[in-house]
Amino acid sequence: GLQKPVLYQMDGDKKVAIEGAFTVAGNRIGFQLGSYDHAKPLIIDPVLTYASYLGGSNTDNIGGFNQFYPSGTFGSTQALAVDSAGSIYVTGYTYSADFPTKNSYMSAHPGKMSGSDWPSIFVSKFSPDGSSLVYSTYLGGNGLDYSNAIAVDSSNEAYITGSTTSPDFPVTAGAYQTICSPEPGNSGNVVANCNSPYYASAFVVKLNSSGTGLVYATFLGGLDGATAVAIALDDVGRAYISGNVQSYCRTGYSYTCFPTTTGAVISGSQTTGSSFQYAFISVFDPTGANLLYSTLFGSEAGLCPGYSCADHGSPTYGTGVAVDANSGAFYLIGSTMAADLPTTSGVIQPTSGPLNPSQTDRLLGIHGLIAKFYPITKTGTTLQYATYLGGATANYADVPTGIVVDSAGYPYIDGIAMSPNFPVTTGAYQTTCALLPCSAAYVAKLNPSLSTIEWATFYGDLIGSRNSITMAGPIRLDGSGNVYIQGSTQTGRLTTVNPVEPNAGGYQETFVAEFDPTGSKLLFSTFVGNGGTGDNASYAPAGLAVDTDGNIYLAGNTTDPGLIVTPGAFMTTESDFNGQCCAYGNGFVAKISALGTATVALVVSPSPAQAGQTVTMTATVTKTATYASVPTGTVAFDNGTSVLSTVALDSSGVATYTTSSLNPNTYTLTAIYSGDSTYPTGNAAQTLVVNGLTATVKVTPAPASIT
Repeated sequence: GLQKPVLYQMDGDKKVAIEGAFTVAGNRIGFQLGSYDHAKPLIIDPVLTYASYLGGSNTDNIGGFNQFYPSGTFGSTQALAVDSAGSIYVTGYTYSADFPTKNSYMSAHPGKMSGSDWPSIFVSKFSPDGSSLVYSTYLGGNGLDYSNAIAVDSSNEAYITGSTTSPDFPVTAGAYQTICSPEPGNSGNVVANCNSPYYASAFVVKLNSSGTGLVYATFLGGLDGATAVAIALDDVGRAYISGNVQSYCRTGYSYTCFPTTTGAVISGSQTTGSSFQYAFISVFDPTGANLLYSTLFGSEAGLCPGYSCADHGSPTYGTGVAVDANSGAFYLIGSTMAADLPTTSGVIQPTSGPLNPSQTDRLLGIHGLIAKFYPITKTGTTLQYATYLGGATANYADVPTGIVVDSAGYPYIDGIAMSPNFPVTTGAYQTTCALLPCSAAYVAKLNPSLSTIEWATFYGDLIGSRNSITMAGPIRLDGSGNVYIQGSTQTGRLTTVNPVEPNAGGYQETFVAEFDPTGSKLLFSTFVGNGGTGDNASYAPAGLAVDTDGNIYLAGNTTDPGLIVTPGAFMTTESDFNGQCCAYGNGFVAKISALGTATVALVVSPSPAQAGQTVTMTATVTKTATYASVPTGTVAFDNGTSVLSTVALDSSGVATYTTSSLNPNTYTLTAIYSGDSTYPTGNAAQTLVVNGLTATVKVTPAPASIT
């Protein structure tokens, strides 16, 4: 059930706990409060507004695969989006024939081949309160279909991307590519050859706002096993996708090349070196009919001093993509073992740096990469900046997995750092890690030219054990520049701040953390899972969003029955497969409401006053959380013995009351604020002295008299 809320007031620099509990009426959650000092703000920590499972009776997974180095380790993808009304959209893959559908484009599981079950894609939209589905649909063909990432535009149309081996995947007429993993046929025709995992194609699908139809759907790839792992949109509806591809398109090979365009850094038809594993970034026009820009990115010569390079051809993987909303520039992030990336001068790390000479582990010699491209133009887009990002010496696996760009054009990166000398900055929240390899999450802010690290911090276990790996995935910003990350950890010793659950339980659990705009303070951090009650929890992050009010939305996956679900949520118990609860796992979604505090200021004018004089009391209620909306609610004006009037706050958070009925006295006037669901109650008091009527002197001609 829902955890007890954390309420307190400040007494100097100490927290004084206040008794309180949740109350539930239907699907609305409120507070029952114990006694507290009404003259001081009451602080209610962020609470779990709703949490729900999502799935059927077989394996269901929100998000998908984001491989970032050859050891086979996978990171989380951004498989959640939120629209302006607060509805969550998620995507992933399912083996369940009874996955919940509603208002669907495809109501039955399509994934059957040779009598075996195959994964199909799902896309689901929740109501803003998490109590129901607005729509939920299968999507796919007669093969292996995986959806890894989702984005939603201003018209509430959802874009998804991933990989498919289905020749009959539902592409649309007029789309850019309508044949899956095309291969030259015997008669000069082009045929599909994507019926095995080794010849998958990437895809992009745009759903209409009701989830009942496709606006467009297209393949992307040659005969090369392309997989898309990330998607971003610009304000005109162009879709930017990134991922990785095994490009075998060389002289003497009959493979169909991965499609690239003019201005490509590495052309799909010119991969002549020994490397074959590349990242890619591609941009589609708003109709899905034209490829505006597409390039491979990685090592052309195949230089790779790290371990197992001969096996993997100095591999490079794409892990994320982002668009600068103001300039139109766009970014690719990823990981590489290549020593000869096409970096540019003046960047943070133009070279990969020396490696540890004892290359005995596949975690060694893997660097992060960040590439920035000029905005889309009619004449083609070219590379603007490119840099490595990782430890300078004894490099382990330092991999970026999430990226977001602020309104000033500064990119923020997060991921996993295994190098103890990863370039964290002085004054950052955490500048050391406990392990070797480090095995901590990291967050970094870079300048737009990729020439300076504005700040960078670790976030991980400060005690450590060999298996306490912490990695970050999705990253987002709020309107005040606070930075939010979602990740997973194998340790219960992460520092938490105002958590919605007390501690981690089991082998692996999802976390959400918020840093201030300077990277020096951890403002909020919590585990999200079973509240420390299970021993075998398996919680994997799958998506993160933050709205303008600072509410946090997240998605993940679990095989544990102990998720803290909320009353009235869409699905409050995990599916039972043939009596084996949770053996296969479901996805889950959750919303954490960041409740603000409010201060009340009372001004009385005039003060002091005379009896019979008009007195105006003005109460101003101000939010203390920078992300929060203007407070609403009412103010009761009290004269110390009775309530004079109750007045609603206006759109600026101000309530005014005027009276002329105060008798001579000393009053303690109090403005008592009763908040909405976002704020606790509070008050402010002023002392007002009301004097008696002033005597007036009346002079008559004679004799003089005083009245």
